[in-house]
Parts: sequence; structure tokens; C-alpha cells
Amino acid sequence: MNPSPGKAMMTSAVRMGGFARTKDNMPTSAADSSRPVSQVLPSPVTASVESTPQQVSALRRISGTWLRNACRMPRDRTDLALVVISEFATNAVRHSGTAELNYRGYCPRLGYVRFEIDDGTSTRVPAPQQAKPDDESGRGLFLVSALINELGGTWGFSTDGTTAWCCFPIHEGQLETRRRDS
Repeated sequence: MNPSPGKAMMTSAVRMGGFARTKDNMPTSAADSSRPVSQVLPSPVTASVESTPQQVSALRRISGTWLRNACRMPRDRTDLALVVISEFATNAVRHSGTAELNYRGYCPRLGYVRFEIDDGTSTRVPAPQQAKPDDESGRGLFLVSALINELGGTWGFSTDGTTAWCCFPIHEGQLETRRRDS
């Protein structure tokens, strides 16, 4: 998806699955009312967007809509999650040098969401750093760590550094097991 020289190109593709999945990961029609709502996982959402600062806000809108409508996440938790997604996407845009970002949001099990931002660039795994008081940037992963801790989840990067991910409960009060989901 490389834009033509001198021509701005905003492209994105969003896909929301047509079927929800049960806790056993078996497809079921989203309209199937024979199963209790609590037994159905929301359909995943994926998007491929151009790696530009403008597309970070598009990923926020996609995520916010999915979290509020499909996952029924409370607004205060959704707002915290959107900051994390913005930080992951912004880091990928600023540091990867790739033309495209791949985004995925899904529920790995009942009551939990997981987000992944894949820039396709293998690199050393980033870590939170201590920014100097006058620095204008460099606090993103420190902020991610604090927010994910507040959400009761876990976060990290794939071993090759291509994918940033986080996983946390949809509702406050559910405890995330502190295992590393990579």
C-alpha cells in the first residue's frame, strides 16, 4: 500500500467477523438467541491501515466502537484502552518505517479483550524508558504500563518485536492471570 509520490493516500480495510464464537471457540450466528449472551464471544475486528499519524485516530474509532458495542465495555475502561491502542499505533508509525499497520481486536476468552498492532518490522523488543523532564516524548510505554496495570491486564511485544499486544478484562473486578500471552 505505498502511496504514489506527491499524492496522499488514505486507505484502510476493516473487517468484523460475521459470526460470534462461544467460549469453546465454536462459531455461532450473532443472531442466535438460543445461547445465553454471556456464553458468546464478540466477533473479532481487524484492520489494515496506512502507517500514518492520521490513521491512529481511525484505529481509535474502530476500537472504541467495537469495545462499546460488541464487547459492552464501560466507557471509562474504553477510554483507558483507547490511550493504550493510540500509544502502540503511534510507536509503530514513528519507529517502524513500514507502509502499513495491521490491527486486531478479539476476545481470547469470556470477559477479556486482546489487542495487537503489528508493524511487520522485526526489531529488539522495546521497553519503558525514563524520559527527562524536558523531553517532549518517550513516555508512551511507561503510560501503557500504568494503564494496563490499572485495567488489570498484561501487555508486551512478540519475541521478534513486530507486534505490540495487551490483554485485560472487559469489566472491572475480573482478575487477569499474570501469564505472558505472546
